[in-house]
Amino acid sequence: MKSDRRQTILFIIILLVLSMGIGYAFLTTTLTIDGVSDIDSAVWDIHWENVQVQSVSVTGEQVITPATIGNNGTSISFHVHLKDINDRYVILINEVNDGTLIGKIDDIIVKVNGVRDAQLPSYLMYETIYYEPPSFTNIGIGDKLYPGQSRTVGFGLGYNSNVSASDLPTDDETLELSFELVYVQVSAVSEYYYSSIGTNVSNQTLGAPLPNSLTTYDTYQDAIDAFGYSTFIRYRVVDGMILEASVGFVFDGNVYYLVGNDEGKSYESNRNLMLNLFGNESCSTAEVDRFSCSFGDYNYMVTEYGSASVTHNDELVNGCSVNTPGSYRTYICGSQLW
Repeated sequence: MKSDRRQTILFIIILLVLSMGIGYAFLTTTLTIDGVSDIDSAVWDIHWENVQVQSVSVTGEQVITPATIGNNGTSISFHVHLKDINDRYVILINEVNDGTLIGKIDDIIVKVNGVRDAQLPSYLMYETIYYEPPSFTNIGIGDKLYPGQSRTVGFGLGYNSNVSASDLPTDDETLELSFELVYVQVSAVSEYYYSSIGTNVSNQTLGAPLPNSLTTYDTYQDAIDAFGYSTFIRYRVVDGMILEASVGFVFDGNVYYLVGNDEGKSYESNRNLMLNLFGNESCSTAEVDRFSCSFGDYNYMVTEYGSASVTHNDELVNGCSVNTPGSYRTYICGSQLW
């Protein structure tokens, strides 16, 4: 579409996750926070990461302020000039849940020049989607973001190609748009499932459903009895999704867990547990990215990358392992763990 009228739109976009509320149904008030907070040993941390400006976007002097993450990762803002009918500005950002609580979109607030639900002029348009090629889905109220989960969000702003020249303004304008995703905590109950011999699940990450093909047991003892060895895998499942995976083992009459599949976040706590149980004399620090101990008939190992395993000296049986997210074998019990 050609037009003999061109104007400068000074556009300030504020893409926010401002109101991240933690609320429980039995409370009469909602705690609203910005950023990261610890509440009853649970961590609330939903934020933006890795903003990327796409190649179709305006550049140079038309970008007054490039897309920038601020407010402890909870906001993204930019300021651009849209001079030509084909001008646009498109960014991709990662929406990340680094906490231990499920977040749910409770409200989506769109404001134009500070007025909620006001409409942009007809000659402008914007779009927000989950950008997960080949899928492109709309963002909606009720969408959940699970602990350990990351999603790519796309935001695009530009002229509406369907308008006519008569719809364009005759004078330069400055517009401010804010798009807010209001997250609240989902109150959910943890359920625990156990697996052992025959487990072989590939490319599984936290925040994914418990596979239907996986044989699970209601207690760790049932899993041990099925395997015949004192090691198993435990899954903590909330709202049908795996939020934690651990290798469990029985030692001196007690049950212990080495947490894995979490990109190494539990590496130090796993390491300290092994040291306390087995002592320095049974453990090795020869490799900088992993820690291993041998005690009795079992070998124990954790890595900085999020793997944890307990293996028996009988190589035909081996043991159980929870590996790095997205690895070829994520959860496995049996032989040939690696």
